[in-house]
Amino acid sequence: MPIAYEEVDNLVRLPFKFFKRSNYAPKAPTHWHTGIEIDYLVSGEDFKVVIAGQTHHYNSGDIWAIDRSQIHAATGHKDRSYYVMGLIIDNNFFANCKNKLNTYHNIW
Repeated sequence: MPIAYEEVDNLVRLPFKFFKRSNYAPKAPTHWHTGIEIDYLVSGEDFKVVIAGQTHHYNSGDIWAIDRSQIHAATGHKDRSYYVMGLIIDNNFFANCKNKLNTYHNIW
């Protein structure tokens, strides 16, 4: 199974990509990206997400995170519908925050 690199286009002037997918079934192909992904299952039951080879099952109301560069995929039951919302946060955002915090820390 090929593993695709996902090029993430952030929103203009914001350090993340926001997405929502309704009727998100049954599959998101195996892929990876450099940003950290945080997902929320608004509705749906037994949504399967494979992260770095480990299978996780999520239900309505669950939140999960996928670390940067982790290979992952999602699969739902073909006869069910899912509504997923998520953020993919730009990898450079955290480095910039750390630099700014260090600057503020040095002021005090």
